[in-house]
Amino acid sequence: MSKKTLIFEGAGWADADISKATDVGNCRIRTRLRNNSGRVIYLEMGCCHFGNPKFTPKYAKGLNYATHIDHLFYCDSEEDNKNCFSKELEPLTNISFEYNKENILKFVNEKLNCSFDDMIVYNNNEIRVHDTIEPLCSCAEGK
Repeated sequence: MSKKTLIFEGAGWADADISKATDVGNCRIRTRLRNNSGRVIYLEMGCCHFGNPKFTPKYAKGLNYATHIDHLFYCDSEEDNKNCFSKELEPLTNISFEYNKENILKFVNEKLNCSFDDMIVYNNNEIRVHDTIEPLCSCAEGK
């Protein structure tokens, strides 16, 4: 059985301090993936670090580098793709967690019906999500 790798495009500045502070390698990442059911999903997320607890928003309390999910929708639904919004997935955009590879992989696998084994972030325009309509990665059987 081959290893299934979750692939992200680094969409932020890889050399920024906040990008270097985690094992993700970029403060903003995005992908288009195919899940176990064959659904195609667009996901874009980033992280924030709040140095002063007094100004830390509620979603980031207790987190050093808090994940924020900017976009999460089904690309294979014409209506959802046109609106960049999926009612079914919208509640997941309110979930926050420590921004690291392990937690991102866990979120994708548990919440988006995936079974990826590992993840990688490509920086410096090595891959570009918006250059294709195809998924960058898949965990669907036979793909």
